[in-house]
Amino acid sequence: MSDYLTLAGGLEALLAAFTISVALKTYFAKPKLPNGVQLPPGPPSLPLLGNALAVDVSEPWVTYKEWGSQYGNMFYTRLFSQDNIVINSEEVARDLLENRSHNYSDRPEIATNELLGVDYSAAFMRYNSRWRLQRKFLQQTFRRDAISDFQPMQMGKAHELLLNMLEDPLDYPKHLEGHSGSIIMSAVYSYEAARRRDPMIERISVGIEIIVKELRPEVAAIFSAFPTLLRLPSWLPGMRLKRISSLAKELATESMDNPFAYTERGLATGSISSCMVADHLLKLHESDDDPSWYKKAVKESAATAFGGHNIQCYSCWAE
Repeated sequence: MSDYLTLAGGLEALLAAFTISVALKTYFAKPKLPNGVQLPPGPPSLPLLGNALAVDVSEPWVTYKEWGSQYGNMFYTRLFSQDNIVINSEEVARDLLENRSHNYSDRPEIATNELLGVDYSAAFMRYNSRWRLQRKFLQQTFRRDAISDFQPMQMGKAHELLLNMLEDPLDYPKHLEGHSGSIIMSAVYSYEAARRRDPMIERISVGIEIIVKELRPEVAAIFSAFPTLLRLPSWLPGMRLKRISSLAKELATESMDNPFAYTERGLATGSISSCMVADHLLKLHESDDDPSWYKKAVKESAATAFGGHNIQCYSCWAE
């Protein structure tokens, strides 16, 4: 019995020492900056926690807007061990992220990306050859001089939206959701959606909604600071993200595979019109890249386009 108590006490001491070391490392860790470079101003932070307790995780943008009015269009916050620069101005965002994209194209590793099944997306991917190939496909399809090619399709979808509004004006949120989804599905996959409640679009939209709600920096910061949480069973209190992650990952995989398979079948039968996926698959033989790598990149970039469009629309409707 005494040996057992000694062992238990030793394990407790080891766990306590580990916890303290992590806390000290997090507290004293400072972002490594070049000489003469300073971080933007920001709200005062707590040891270990940083600004985590001050952010409303259900509506973080409200907190950031308040801080923006106090600290300016660009300010610094820390969520546990994660350092963040928050940009509160479209002008500043364009200047840094577009005009100087060669400096800011990389992204940090986010612990929840793989958990939710969105690690394939260029929106969350590190700057590497995989990301560059996806960007190439997206830029070639949606470059400014190619936008006019989509106008006839967009006009037809606008007519469908107006007809839906006339027939059932009270269901306008669903009409708008279906309208935006049908446009991007047509542009990317040449998929002709049903005028109302298309099953494929609705299924994908469910996954997008889950991801938008769960894939927040404030949540990711917790799992990044304490990655061992990802190994805990989903039935434990506070592990809601793990409980819902299996469904999110399943829907993310469906949203990538099913529309792509639809376009592939259409190409095989000659029943598909020009779209992002079809155009790039037809160029497969012209590429020096490995065919399987190239095809996977087309599939991933197409899902990125649809997901990015829907997330933007979802954010607008949420406001």
